[in-house]
Amino acid sequence: MTIDPDDPLLTALALGELDEAERARLEAELAADPGARAELEQLRELAAQLEDEFAAEPTPTLTADQRGAVLQAALAGEARGRASDRARSPWKMWAAAAGVGLLLYGGHSLSQQHLSGHDEVSAGPPELAAVHVTTTGGELSLPYPSDAGAPDDLAGVVLPATNDRALTGPAPAEPTHDVQWKELLTKAGEAAQDGRLDEAIAGYTRAVELGAPGEEGALYAFTLRGKAHLEQGNVDKAAEDYRRALELLPNRDSEKTRELTAGLIAARTRGPEALGRYRLVLEDYVRRSADAEGVPVNPFVQAAKQALSTFSIDVDTAAYAGMRRSLREQHAWPAPAAVRIEELINYFDYDYAPPAPGGHPFAAHVEVAGCPWNTDHRLVRIGLKGYEVQAAERPASNLVFLLDVSGSMSAETKLPLLKQALRMLVSQLTPRDRVAIVVYAGASGLVLDSTPGDRPEAILTAIERLNSGGSTNGGAGIELAYAVASRNYLEGGINRVILATDGDFNVGVTQHDALLELIERKAKSKVFLSVLGLGMRDAADRTMEQLADRGNGVYSYLDTVREAKKVLVDEISGTLFTIAKDVKLQLEFNPARVASYRLIGYENRVLAAKDFNDDTKDAGEIGAGHTVTALYEVVPVGAEQEGVDPLRYPQPVAPQGPQSGELLFLKLRYKQPEGDTSQLMELPVVDAGRSFDQASQDFRFAAAVAAYGMILRHSPHKGTATLAQVQAIAQENPGLDRHGYRAEFVELVALARKVAGQ
Repeated sequence: MTIDPDDPLLTALALGELDEAERARLEAELAADPGARAELEQLRELAAQLEDEFAAEPTPTLTADQRGAVLQAALAGEARGRASDRARSPWKMWAAAAGVGLLLYGGHSLSQQHLSGHDEVSAGPPELAAVHVTTTGGELSLPYPSDAGAPDDLAGVVLPATNDRALTGPAPAEPTHDVQWKELLTKAGEAAQDGRLDEAIAGYTRAVELGAPGEEGALYAFTLRGKAHLEQGNVDKAAEDYRRALELLPNRDSEKTRELTAGLIAARTRGPEALGRYRLVLEDYVRRSADAEGVPVNPFVQAAKQALSTFSIDVDTAAYAGMRRSLREQHAWPAPAAVRIEELINYFDYDYAPPAPGGHPFAAHVEVAGCPWNTDHRLVRIGLKGYEVQAAERPASNLVFLLDVSGSMSAETKLPLLKQALRMLVSQLTPRDRVAIVVYAGASGLVLDSTPGDRPEAILTAIERLNSGGSTNGGAGIELAYAVASRNYLEGGINRVILATDGDFNVGVTQHDALLELIERKAKSKVFLSVLGLGMRDAADRTMEQLADRGNGVYSYLDTVREAKKVLVDEISGTLFTIAKDVKLQLEFNPARVASYRLIGYENRVLAAKDFNDDTKDAGEIGAGHTVTALYEVVPVGAEQEGVDPLRYPQPVAPQGPQSGELLFLKLRYKQPEGDTSQLMELPVVDAGRSFDQASQDFRFAAAVAAYGMILRHSPHKGTATLAQVQAIAQENPGLDRHGYRAEFVELVALARKVAGQ
């Protein structure tokens, strides 16, 4: 079979946008087609060249509000496609190629649809009685199973379908310029998706005439209009739109822009199919720009000016699994915005001593040694260890699985993998535990009422009968899941909703902030939320992280059966049982010994100094047996500070007394899981002057993971760190590695080197 060199699937393969099955199929066909293979290599070389040139040049940015407005419009109605759909549909490709990265940093809302018609969820046996869901008059009516003995608070639950105004308040009387511009692009995008191309082009034209919010916004408008013209077959107008978009690229006089300009000229002469392939390359470049430009990086802070550093802990690990998926399935480094260094570090267990019985719920340990990527600096590692709980000692659990069974969940790495994961979890239940299952798709329903753990056959039957189909009604499902959890609340037990989804919320509670407020409000009722992500794109990743944060829970990403076992079997007590909440750390650096310092990672966990003593400020949780690690890079007084001129005036005089030798003073605050008042822990820290080679294996391994994260993020603070150095340090410091996770990390670093051509 001969492959058309203008087939957009070739470009999608070169850009790593195909799922595993489609990639394997296309590569098998390429084996017998030398011409198509040569075309593929040319595309990959161009993409790699653009990526290399882009990595070396800074780009300007929009404000967070402008970025949110741009992406709300650009993604409206387009974010529901699967990878294979994106390869074929130009309207869905933009959502994946041009918009995903920016969505992480904008206050986005999810597209709104209204429920209609009559949907049914069949649960099978009598105890899993079918739930008939009907929507009328803008409301979603969920009759309780007739034989389940529903109490008053759940019988005939009625939930609003898409009443955003009730959740967010009245809209402003006069929309701002950015809002008007966003609405134009939203309507144009909807028209484009429906095939009303003349209407779409007119909308994009009005958006251009109105004036986009910044050059970056105009870049998107021209690119979207060019896509519409291309869909019409108007090559000349499409090429003109792309030319105007090229004029708005950052560093437009650079080599990469000249390459794109030359590519446009060549594609225009070859016709619409070639121009369509060019469009994918252009949009991928814009996506990479968006991914890198908004990535926050904690800077070095001068201790003499700001001695206090305050942040919330984080025990999420989803970014690590997402990184692994990018390397193994997409054969590419993850987007910089998706690399959260603290989640990479905290994916691993560390051999910290647990707390003494009867004391605080966790112990704090600090180690100071040399910094491997800058030998003039010091590295401070803070390690927390929660007390262990055996399965027999774990409190009784009231669990409600909130499962996404929409059409987007049909891939093998989504609902089928989720069902395997749930079977593993069922095997860990005790007779004291109870499980209910709520599903959501076009409508939501209770398919399994709260069932004791000694009836695994009923739970497993409900799991086996789960099938995907329909759009996603996540908001209504969350309301129902919390109602079920509240009805079965266990005083002194574990009360938790476990949301499993690919993050494709299309209907229901559609406003982003309203969804977060709903979760936060429910967490105050002592019913917490954990999130399991499956097969998600980067845009949904940020939303899922925020949901878990507001719900006082953990966000994990399941990409393999092994990862499901890690989260739901090996670490089940920590996943379910919170031993301390609202855990905050505050470090006071001694300016007589510390010139400047930098927190590595935790960019979205940084708090104001005054928030440390404010018990109304939310922070992260620690589960039973969890370890939490944070690293600071410290520039000692007297060491050269990058980019800082020598000071004219003397440094502060060292304090007198016992604290004079201290490097820093560590304070921690936490609350009991159901408490409202925090407790304080304090620990002075002295630097004994140990070299990196004298540090513990755990210290050195954590430093290697941190360096790896900085390399993936293209951090300006990575110093002399290289992937070869990371691989060597990690390989030499395996620690106990009970489950082989550190050995796998070494393999992933080797794969990252291979992907980068090293």
